[in-house]
Amino acid sequence: MIANPGYAQTQVSGDGTVGTLVNGALSSACNTGVCSITGGTTVGNSLFHSFDQFSLQAGDQAQFENIGVDAIFSRVTGGISSIDGIISTTTTAPTDIFLLNPQGIIFGANASLNIGGSFLASTADTMVFDNGAAFSASNPTQLGGLLSISTPVGLQYGTNPGGIELQGPGHQMSLSPFFEFVRTNRPDGLRVNSGETLALLGGPVTLNGGNVTAFGGNVELASVGGNSVIGLQQNDWQFDYAQAANVQDITLGNASSVDVSAADGGSVNVRAGNLSLVDGSVIAANLQGPGTGGGITIETDSILVRDRSGDIKSGLYSDVEFPATGQGGDLTIQTQQLSVLNAGELSANTYWDGNTGNVYVQADTITMTGESFIVSFGDFAAFGNTGDVTVTANIIDLRDGAQIATTNLGAGATGVMRVNADQLFFQGSSADGITQSGLESIGRISDGGTILVDADTIQMLDGGLIAASTFGSAPGGDITISANSLNATGGTPNGGPSGVLSSVLPNGIGDGGNVLLMVDQISLADGANVGVNTFGDGNAGSLTINAQTIDLAGAAADGRTAILANAIEGSGNGGNIDITAQQVNIRDGATITVGNFQTVGNATPGQGAPGNITLVANGLSLNNDATIEADTIAANNNLGNIVLNLDTLTLQQGSRISTNAQGSSTGGNITIDATIALIAKDNSDISANAQQGAGGRIVVNASQIWGTEFRPQLTPDNDITASSDLGPSFGGTVELNTSYLEPTQGVATLPAATVDADQQVARQCSVDDANSLVVSGRGGVADDPTQSLRDNHVWADLRLPAPGLSQVSALPDSVTVAANQLAPSEGDRLVEAQALAMEDGQIQLVASTQRETSFSKAVICGAEA
Repeated sequence: MIANPGYAQTQVSGDGTVGTLVNGALSSACNTGVCSITGGTTVGNSLFHSFDQFSLQAGDQAQFENIGVDAIFSRVTGGISSIDGIISTTTTAPTDIFLLNPQGIIFGANASLNIGGSFLASTADTMVFDNGAAFSASNPTQLGGLLSISTPVGLQYGTNPGGIELQGPGHQMSLSPFFEFVRTNRPDGLRVNSGETLALLGGPVTLNGGNVTAFGGNVELASVGGNSVIGLQQNDWQFDYAQAANVQDITLGNASSVDVSAADGGSVNVRAGNLSLVDGSVIAANLQGPGTGGGITIETDSILVRDRSGDIKSGLYSDVEFPATGQGGDLTIQTQQLSVLNAGELSANTYWDGNTGNVYVQADTITMTGESFIVSFGDFAAFGNTGDVTVTANIIDLRDGAQIATTNLGAGATGVMRVNADQLFFQGSSADGITQSGLESIGRISDGGTILVDADTIQMLDGGLIAASTFGSAPGGDITISANSLNATGGTPNGGPSGVLSSVLPNGIGDGGNVLLMVDQISLADGANVGVNTFGDGNAGSLTINAQTIDLAGAAADGRTAILANAIEGSGNGGNIDITAQQVNIRDGATITVGNFQTVGNATPGQGAPGNITLVANGLSLNNDATIEADTIAANNNLGNIVLNLDTLTLQQGSRISTNAQGSSTGGNITIDATIALIAKDNSDISANAQQGAGGRIVVNASQIWGTEFRPQLTPDNDITASSDLGPSFGGTVELNTSYLEPTQGVATLPAATVDADQQVARQCSVDDANSLVVSGRGGVADDPTQSLRDNHVWADLRLPAPGLSQVSALPDSVTVAANQLAPSEGDRLVEAQALAMEDGQIQLVASTQRETSFSKAVICGAEA
């Protein structure tokens, strides 16, 4: 803020350098009323004035004679200009006015413009023209080349440029019921005509409740440091900041406003070191008709957007208002640090038929808190499409209900969201628990918005969420995430989980979007979810995950930690889950589910059919009430199947894999291919049971099965069941294909202490040259300790012994067990041939089952017995 020299008093006087006359006098000052400014030096269509003092009190006026000129260049060579009155021209001709005062310029709350052209106020020292001539306020006697001046090309600043301050009562705007600005009480402040430019180019620039207005025109705000140069093209009002050094601050406080909204055009460009919009201050470039909006472009080192005034949030707005039908302008931001705090907003919204522009944000760090938004939004009454939102940053940190969003509640399509970052951190929700921090896309009638995320790490806590939803006839948007790690934990106090979700909301009839995660490490805990689901009549989308490791753990009061594709409510079908990973760990009540039920709770189950689960991994571990479920209540479905393609499957401590069916539904199918082993213990089950329908089918292909077996119904042991409450004739089928079945023995835990071999093996003979060990390398221990064990049996007894046959005959017809899974009894073991015999001219190998007496001598150490 500039040091105010006191209450503005009218002091307008020429300095005698270029013939400026004030009320007809060359050097005397005008102290009150209308100060008529004539004389000066005319060069072509340009007029030059030079003032010693240029200040106006409220109600007074500095009126420039502008007949026959296109531009008036004026400089102030004395002290600060304090302007609380009116700057005007004698005619309404579009004459541009330039006001240079390197000491600084203060515009009071009553300051206004009554000119036909553009207005540029600058604290530059010198205006430079295309022939090299300089119109300088610090060296007013140097007029070299002045008489040949044609076009200004730049502003040269001194070593310590002064500031520009605009004071006022604030914008005094409110919001309509349709969330549009109500400008009835808004003061114009400094205003130029439609299509013209208003530029404030200083050192520090401050709007302290001040208002800048250029409906359908352009506003340029810039704050630069010493010895900077701003390039200038007057014909089309282009400003070049390539040589702007040590950029300084621009602050809009106390509900200040910059407004260029109109039926066509209207743009704002800001160049600063630090830009602050606080206390409900706004920059608006809204479209109000059939034209094309000019949008907002911000380039700064940092941006702070914070707080509100009444119901107006501090923010940058490039919206489409009623009754606009055209194309809204883009909102483009380039900065190092973007902070949008406590209900701040950056928006490109539509409230009518016009389409919004796009939102582009590029920053090093983005921090947002407290229901703040970067958003492209369509209102319920709107038919326009919302634009794309593209955000690129190293770190994006959203908390307490802050969101980046593309949402269309109207009839139009929802734009695409693209988020590229090294680190994404989303935590918490709004005070009411409804708005969750993160990324959100919602569609209603037309296509839903796709969310594309490319990040290194993604962390979502206490309700942090990436979500795409539909609640009407629109198909929901897809979510695609590429990252090295994704961690989600907990949820909101209202039960909203952290995680990634694509949902058909209640009453939605459009299908939900698909979710694709390409993430190396996924960790979900304490009720966090990744999934696709439906609460309406539309079908849930599909969920595909490609990962190295997936860890699911725990639950919350309102739900289990889950990868899900559920038909939770309504008649829509659930989605499919396809997972490819190296290792998947599910524990402490967590689940992978495609059922009809919420992971926890008593809500009415959905009536749609469940989807299928396909999981391919090296290892899958379920521990402590962990589940993989395709349970359903949907009638006459043929879905709800689980296919597991693994090396090793381990189920422990009450874990289960199930495709159980309630009511008249049929149990789903379970297929497990375990190359190495299926291991179960501690009452862990695999089931495809039914109540009033038929049981499902279970097929297990495993080299080894430990700790579990088929049983007709669930027991406290580890069971594989496909039963029906209607009775055995309605039971499903169980097929166990394995080379080794050990149903009564689980996985033994090795003792921590090793066994002393001296207490187990008697020493009989010392080592001498007569002792040797020969390893053949066939069918047993490898002949090289560096080799891996091989399943290379030379001979095996494949007969089914009598006890084994009686066990198989006891199984129901629906269950088959591979013949080689049971070992023969000792009495029926094949014995090697001992001799040759001739019978009817045929040579036969014969053996004796009786143990023959050995004729070898007993060996006693040191002596022969």
